[in-house]
Amino acid sequence: MKEFKLQDAIALTKPRIVFMVLVMTGGAMALAPQFDEFRALLTMIATALIVASANVFNMYLERETDGLMARTRNRPLPSGRMSARSALGLGIVLGVVSLLGFWVLDDGLVMGLAVISWGLYVALYTPLKRVTPWALVIGAVPGAMPPLIGWVAMLGEFSAAGNILFLIVFFWQMPHFLAISIYCFEDYQRAGIQTVAHSWGIEVAKWQALMYTLALIGTSFLLITYDVASWAYGICAACAGLLYLVYAVKGWTTDKPVVVWARHFFRSSLVYLPLIVLGLILDQVF
Repeated sequence: MKEFKLQDAIALTKPRIVFMVLVMTGGAMALAPQFDEFRALLTMIATALIVASANVFNMYLERETDGLMARTRNRPLPSGRMSARSALGLGIVLGVVSLLGFWVLDDGLVMGLAVISWGLYVALYTPLKRVTPWALVIGAVPGAMPPLIGWVAMLGEFSAAGNILFLIVFFWQMPHFLAISIYCFEDYQRAGIQTVAHSWGIEVAKWQALMYTLALIGTSFLLITYDVASWAYGICAACAGLLYLVYAVKGWTTDKPVVVWARHFFRSSLVYLPLIVLGLILDQVF
């Protein structure tokens, strides 16, 4: 029987993704016109746990596929450091505890959003990755749900601002993962994952990345239109959007290999969300 190590258990939850989820959930709650500390803390904990559960199940279901790719073969399951049974048990425990947290929160709408997100990620996105490149769109929905969950947890209902926050994260994910599919083209091909670059060609992936980037930039300014943010956010959103757009366009103007461009484009996506969050924080301060 394989030894259960805490560091491997943490790795299965994809802690960097959980951290980003907490940033987006907490940021949305801080922006809401009303704020309850207890509800905010409980929502953060329950959301982190259900996202961690989904990530563990994702790694459990993809353990064989992960073993075929250079970027994932050293994860706890394909490397053999942890048994599949242990991972499955961890995913179940995290999921059950998260549901208890949402139950204490006593908000059926928030719990419903969280459960739908878990189901889309685990039951649809994960298996469909080997079937159709449209899985990327399906996977972007649960990925964009955290800020909407945070907003609804504070207000108890949907609103334009919460929907905009959802769309910002949704549109941000698309070029982010399209870039990964290009520079990891051979890895995904070897694992049989149906990406846009693999199924429809790299040029189509580049065009889609540009279109989603433009949609992201346009959507980001809607927060100003609905008086959720003002000038400080607008400056940060403009700078972040311009940086993202410049790298998207470079897909056609650079003389470097497409893999090199895709890596640079991916890195620019990592700068975008922190700049947006910074803008929202500055708006609150000033």
